[in-house]
Amino acid sequence: MSHETCSYEFCRRRWEDERGAELRLTDDVPTDWSCDRPVDEAEYCIFHRPPDDKDDAAVVQQLIDDITTPPTETVSNAVAENRFIGTTFGDCVLSHQVIRGQSTQPIDLRCSRVTGELQWDRLLVTNPIRLTGSVVSGRATFHRAQIRADIDISDTIFHGPIDFSDGQFTQNVWSIYSTMDDEAVFDRCTVGGDLCLAGTEIGHNLRLADTSIDGVGCFSRIICHGAIVSEMKYVGGDLWCVRSVFETLDEDGASNNLLRCNEVQGDIVVRDSTFGDKLTFEDSDIHGQFIFDQTTVRGNWVDLTRCSVTAGEIGQPETGFVMYDLTDATVGDIRLLDSPTNGFERLKFENTTFEGFDFGRHRLPLIESNWTIHTTTDHPQFDRSRSTPFTRFKNRLYSTKQSAAWFFGSLVGRADTRLPEVLVNEVTYLKAKNGAIQNGDNKAGAEFFKKELTYRRKSHAKIALNGTSYGRSWRKRLFAAGAWIANLSLGLSTGYGEKPHRVFLVSLLTIIAFAVVFLFIPDLNSGGEQPVVEMLLLSFQSFITFVLGSPVQSDVSSTARFVTAVEGFIGAFLVALAVFALTRSVHR
Repeated sequence: MSHETCSYEFCRRRWEDERGAELRLTDDVPTDWSCDRPVDEAEYCIFHRPPDDKDDAAVVQQLIDDITTPPTETVSNAVAENRFIGTTFGDCVLSHQVIRGQSTQPIDLRCSRVTGELQWDRLLVTNPIRLTGSVVSGRATFHRAQIRADIDISDTIFHGPIDFSDGQFTQNVWSIYSTMDDEAVFDRCTVGGDLCLAGTEIGHNLRLADTSIDGVGCFSRIICHGAIVSEMKYVGGDLWCVRSVFETLDEDGASNNLLRCNEVQGDIVVRDSTFGDKLTFEDSDIHGQFIFDQTTVRGNWVDLTRCSVTAGEIGQPETGFVMYDLTDATVGDIRLLDSPTNGFERLKFENTTFEGFDFGRHRLPLIESNWTIHTTTDHPQFDRSRSTPFTRFKNRLYSTKQSAAWFFGSLVGRADTRLPEVLVNEVTYLKAKNGAIQNGDNKAGAEFFKKELTYRRKSHAKIALNGTSYGRSWRKRLFAAGAWIANLSLGLSTGYGEKPHRVFLVSLLTIIAFAVVFLFIPDLNSGGEQPVVEMLLLSFQSFITFVLGSPVQSDVSSTARFVTAVEGFIGAFLVALAVFALTRSVHR
């Protein structure tokens, strides 16, 4: 029986039964469609015959011929419109081919089946490609392919691995609600538009090493049974990862999830997702916002080492906790989302640069932590709302106890004498001070200045007691000891210029101490009716000697004159400190 045209009729319901899964993007797939290609004796055209009744190479050659046929030279709408819906291939081999369509119509391979491999490596195509709703049983290879228009593989089932490595895609790559049973590789790809893998399920790892995306990178609602290994070069738009799940297959958990990108012009948004191991954004340059919230990381750590983050928001998941490593990072206007389990104790600052970070916005947690930003806690029950004055006092007492234990341990040679940690903390608070002052927060700058000098004092103490890794020169150790004494004196007497009331307290104690000394100097204690009051008055007069002159006569002993002169010198020094501290506090 002869047929003038192909008898194939596409039925969406029948195709869903054949592929064993419903089509999720129903608007992109026709409900019914008929092929009108001319045939001679056969019932179906070469595209719609069963795989056993045709030669794979002949099918591919006819595909190329139809695409390159000018629409005006055919009476078939299917040929004119590049429609190959429902095509059945064995192996679809288009490797090293150059296909330049005679029209701008997409190459429509929707709801097709490839029972073998899809080999499109080094393929050059100028038309858009639509593989929506198809099934590929073997490996799918787009290695070094050049697709100079959109390619849509959405809602397609790939039973084998899929390889887009080294491909050049001039416009968009869409893979929405696809199923990839094996690994998906996009290494060294160049995408001129968006790369969208939203809703895709991946059976193994998702790899995007050295990939460049000029548009948006969308990795939302992905279920990946492996890890995401993304070390992208560039993303011109936003990078989205919302409601996704990434797991690791390694039993030892050694495979980290990477979402690293050298440069992101837009935002990075990670929300309501789950990562099976540590998540790394290391060395990323983020020009937009970094938003990370309500996301579970089973390895507990989000690595932002050496990242540059202009702005954003970071929070905690509903259950569990996340730690953020900001070592050597540059932090802009990042806001800690309000949560009892979210605070500076969940952030690791080491040698971090602050450019626009608003410490004033987080004044309460900073006060509760005594302005400490270099310590972290990975205790799952940490709750900032439970902090009380008693617990803060207990923590400070514990810190003092640890410092004392280290000091006495150093004297007997049992304490850790390494300097790097102390020096890193000093630099961290120096950068925090500079960032706070640059942002106009003088209060935070003052508190971080005190922390900076505190850790400088600790470094002096370590050098004085134990030397350095470069040697144990006694000269260096003596200089360090002198610097430690000067630093400690300034801290105790003025709070490093931030606590002027301490100067008045030290002055009062100095006057009382010298009054006691004067009681035991016969030339000064004449045995009056109120010797204590008289000695206090004499001590006060000696304290301000450089203002009012010496209160003692020249005929008293040299010992008396010497002691009063010493008190006068100390008094003048403390008066100068008081002026310095008051001026500094007013400017703050």
